Amino acid sequence: MGREGKDKKENEKLIFSNRISNVVWHSDITYELQPPGITALIGISNPESGGDTTFGDTIEAYERLSPQFQKMLDGLYVAHTSREQAGNSRAHGGIERREAVDNVHPLVRWHPVLKKKILFLQRGFGKRILGLKVEESDALLKFLFNHVESAHDLQLRANWEEGTVVLWDNRRAVHSAIFDWDSTTSRHVVRLTPQAERPVASEEEYLNWDPEAELKSQERIDEILATPPAEVYELLKSLKI
Repeated sequence: MGREGKDKKENEKLIFSNRISNVVWHSDITYELQPPGITALIGISNPESGGDTTFGDTIEAYERLSPQFQKMLDGLYVAHTSREQAGNSRAHGGIERREAVDNVHPLVRWHPVLKKKILFLQRGFGKRILGLKVEESDALLKFLFNHVESAHDLQLRANWEEGTVVLWDNRRAVHSAIFDWDSTTSRHVVRLTPQAERPVASEEEYLNWDPEAELKSQERIDEILATPPAEVYELLKSLKI
């Protein structure tokens, strides 16, 4: 559960000291081994206008891609990390509750309820596609983020009032806060993020998930992240990731 409550001036100083925009599309805490599933955000107090949250549907984003492009993405894995978030928290006097976390998740995730494929994207935490060189990974991730962010016809916006409750599927949706209100009103929200299943690439992986094998593979996460692109998928295969 989380709570947000900074005033306008404090947010402006923190957000725009190094950025020209606060729109950062993401899925919550994807660096976890088992990221959240259904997320709830409850508005306690909000500015009189502005402060929407915008959402994008990454199932629809995947299905709009050509079959050949989908085939290229299927089977790729992305390294997710909380190291940058932890560093930013330290730099701004925040609390670092535990050490930074690294995990590897499929770029195209399988939804266990809807039984559809999802582009599992995160600008802040999903930094690198394994098996690709730096320039290749950067170019492909940039294309996919631009695809989701620019396709307004797969997006919606939630407008907040006192007591508003918004539920979304953190597996299939990316979202971003919109910091566009002018008053000095503080914004307070409470977030509930129940843990969901380990992201997997297929129904077969979901049905045959071995928690003990998964935890053992996490003990070798530093080795996975350090393995050269030409060799990393053989290592993932041997670890049954």
